[in-house]
Amino acid sequence: MGSINSNHSWAAKRIHLLKKPDKKIVERRNLLAQLFVVLLLGVAYQEMISPIKSVIRVEGFSTEAVVFFGVFFLTSLRFFIGAQLHLVNESLLKMRSGVWFFDFMIIIFEMVIFIFLGGVASFDAGRLAGIDFFELLMTVYIVDIFWVILQVALGKIFSSWKRSFIPLKWALINLGALLSTALLYCSSAVYSGAGMIIFGAVNAIAFIIDIFFIDYFKII
Repeated sequence: MGSINSNHSWAAKRIHLLKKPDKKIVERRNLLAQLFVVLLLGVAYQEMISPIKSVIRVEGFSTEAVVFFGVFFLTSLRFFIGAQLHLVNESLLKMRSGVWFFDFMIIIFEMVIFIFLGGVASFDAGRLAGIDFFELLMTVYIVDIFWVILQVALGKIFSSWKRSFIPLKWALINLGALLSTALLYCSSAVYSGAGMIIFGAVNAIAFIIDIFFIDYFKII
C-alpha cells in the first residue's frame, strides 16, 4: 500500500512539473524570481564591501580597487538584469513547469557564486581564501555558457523542453570574456597594472554589448 501511495505521489509531482502553469503559478514564479535573485545579489554586494574597503584604506583608489569593483559591479548588474527579465519572460512562463524551475536553479547557483566572488574582490582576499576573483568569475562564465548549451540540447532531446527563445548571444559574450580572462590569468598579466586595466576593459565591453546592443528584453 505504501509503495502504491509513493508511486502515486511521484506521478502527481511529475504531472505538475510537465503541465503548463496557470495565472497564480506565474505570479508566484515572478515573486520567487524577484525575492531570491535580489536577496542573493544583495548579499554578494555586502560581501564585496569588506575587501574593497581594505584596499582603499591601504592604497586609496588604486587600480586594484577600481578594477575589482568595476568588474564586479558591471558583471553582476548585467547578470542580474538578464536573470530577472529571463525568469519573468512570457515565452519561458508559458512552458512546462520543469523548464522554468531548471532555469531558476541555474540562476540561483550563479547568484551564489557572485556571493563568493564579492568576498574575494582583492588580491589579498583571494590569497587568504585559496581561490581568487578571476577563478570564480571564470566559473560564472562557464556555468552560464553550459546553461545555454543545455537549453539547446534538452530542447533537441525532449520536445516539451524546446524553446522559442534561447539566449545564444549571452553564451558568445561570456565565451569571449572567459577566453580573454583566462589568457590574462594564465599569463599572470592580471597582476600588473596594465593587465588589470585590460581585464576591466574586457568586462566593460561585455557589459556594453550585452545591455546596449543585444538588449534581448528591450530595456534601453
